[in-house]
Amino acid sequence: MKANYHKKLCGLLAALLCIALLSTVALAEERPGGNHFNVEIVLDASGSMQKTDPSGYRYEAIRLFVNLLAERENVLGGIVFSTDIDAQQPPAEITNQSGKNAVIDQLESVPPTGGWTNIGQGLDLAV
Repeated sequence: MKANYHKKLCGLLAALLCIALLSTVALAEERPGGNHFNVEIVLDASGSMQKTDPSGYRYEAIRLFVNLLAERENVLGGIVFSTDIDAQQPPAEITNQSGKNAVIDQLESVPPTGGWTNIGQGLDLAV
């Protein structure tokens, strides 16, 4: 059971990382002193998520990814979508762990709506 959980979590994290990396490739900025990132997490809350991730592993994947970011000089935001945009945490510079937690908590607070998957609208707003 535990191995299955880790396998699912790794798969979800890999998918999330792919989406985040695609976003950061377009939005990454070179700043003096190193690379820093602008990351917009785009989270599906459509009805299909009740079948593809009934245990909510996507939230743990988001938490793991966000906590890999440095606490300073990164910009983090999030969008939750289904048929429409269900919630948005505007991108803001992260200055500490509580800033990261605020974005994570906002994303986790929106339950799946049962709507259809309008990924285009979510990605369009993110970009």
